Amino acid sequence: MERLKPPGDVLTQEAPNGVKTAEDRRAEAAWESSAPERPIAPSGPTYTTEPPPAPSRALPPGGMPPYGSAPPPRSLPPQAPRRRGNAWVWWLIGGVLSVFVLLGLLAALLGSLIGAWVGSVSGPRYTVESTRNFVVTGTPHVVVRDTAGNITLRSGDAGQVTVHVTKVVRGLVNEAAQRHTLDEVAVATTQSGTTINVTADFTTNVFDGTPGHRTVDLLITVPAGANVAVTAAAGNIGATHIAGVYTVDAAAGNISIRDATFADGSRLSAAAGNVTLEGALASGASMDVSVSAGNVDLRLPAQTHANLDARVSVGNVTIHGWSLPVTRTGMVGASATGPLGSEPHGTVHVSVATGNIDVRQR
Repeated sequence: MERLKPPGDVLTQEAPNGVKTAEDRRAEAAWESSAPERPIAPSGPTYTTEPPPAPSRALPPGGMPPYGSAPPPRSLPPQAPRRRGNAWVWWLIGGVLSVFVLLGLLAALLGSLIGAWVGSVSGPRYTVESTRNFVVTGTPHVVVRDTAGNITLRSGDAGQVTVHVTKVVRGLVNEAAQRHTLDEVAVATTQSGTTINVTADFTTNVFDGTPGHRTVDLLITVPAGANVAVTAAAGNIGATHIAGVYTVDAAAGNISIRDATFADGSRLSAAAGNVTLEGALASGASMDVSVSAGNVDLRLPAQTHANLDARVSVGNVTIHGWSLPVTRTGMVGASATGPLGSEPHGTVHVSVATGNIDVRQR
């Protein structure tokens, strides 16, 4: 390093003949110790190094405050979970109480309806009867429809059909009310050629909003040879000593036909009830019997020239007098098929959904 000389305004006293005195040397030494060093310029090219740029800081959404748009989202402090407590217990108790209240109301309503119905059935009985006679030629065709009541058909004189109507009302004490109620029950009996129509269509009891319990019983006498078609909504159907085509349909009630000859095309069905048939098949005839819930009791001659096809979905099949095997179908059903006599020409179809079939010789 090169030392700077003392400035020009600093005077030194030189000794004669160029010899420095002790005072001069002390002054120079003091100045050199206090003067700054001057760097020596390099002789070659020089290079400078710039420091790296500082990393950029990401700005929050909306810019630096004040924000140009929405401020940045603020994070909420964590909250302690709420305690559910025993609310479900109270909900359960409320639901159970509601169910009991509803059941109580339904029981009260059902009890009142049943009480009214029992009272109407077991109360005083008032009847009105009427009879009509029809003259027919050949084989008559009798068509009967009844809303509620029992229907009975029996054989009588040839060429004549007799319809005996019995209107019944129960549960009304006042005689005027009884007469008025029975007058509202209309039974139509008409004839068109050899066809006799008997129709009793009416509302029945307190469940329909009508006072009392009303039924219509029909007793119809026909020639021994007649075709009958009977439909009953509620009530039993019976027939004896009639030969012809039977078309019988009972919604709720039993069917009992005895000493009959079933012509080809006979069909008998019951939705809820038992069917008892005793008679014979006409030559070469086929018959169909079906029951949804109930039993079928069939009595036929030992020599019935027809095949049997009996099937039960839930129940049993029993055969007496014929060597016909009974086969179990599934876990709860049964069936039996085979001839009931030599040279079979027709077929007896019997089907039961829930119930039993019993086939016996007369």
